Amino acid sequence: MGYNTEWYKDIPVSINNAFGDPFTEVQIDDTIAKINSLKNHNAPYSVITKAVLTDEHYSKLKNIEKTDRMVVMYSLTGLTKEDIHLMKG
Repeated sequence: MGYNTEWYKDIPVSINNAFGDPFTEVQIDDTIAKINSLKNHNAPYSVITKAVLTDEHYSKLKNIEKTDRMVVMYSLTGLTKEDIHLMKG
């Protein structure tokens, strides 16, 4: 019996959460590369971050091709005044 090597295309994926935040300076370029490589993924793929994005981060991220399966989430451990301000825009 052989293994199905295509299974990973059909399950949700969270990008770069094993070694800290996916939007840190060390990880952001790799995170963007992975997001771009998953644009034809069959299931949802996500980035979960606690990082406050800088203008430099935003300029890198705004050119990513968006899909209906891509989800970016902000993770809160507590709701501070700064968090509330960021969420209001």
